[in-house]
Amino acid sequence: MIKETLKIFSQNIRKNKTLMNTILENNKNNMDIILVQEPSKSFIRHVPSHTDPIGDPIYGTPNHPDWTLFIRQDPAQENYHKWSLTICDGCFDTLKSSKMRS
Repeated sequence: MIKETLKIFSQNIRKNKTLMNTILENNKNNMDIILVQEPSKSFIRHVPSHTDPIGDPIYGTPNHPDWTLFIRQDPAQENYHKWSLTICDGCFDTLKSSKMRS
């Protein structure tokens, strides 16, 4: 499917998880791309660790099943905080798959 127009929404959410979830839910049927500045970062779970009996904490951003998150991963920077996110609706899923293969 080829889109003739793209609808883009941009917002600085100031690390507010509730605002992030609200934006994702309210725009799922009327926006194609959401650009988020200062995304929220919250605890997800502990993962097994060789040095800590409780485990290492994993943090992430809110996610929504109707959106695909495009994010830069940098394994050299373990504690890298994402200052911006690009979130696209489901029509971009094939693009994400093709980028992962290359």
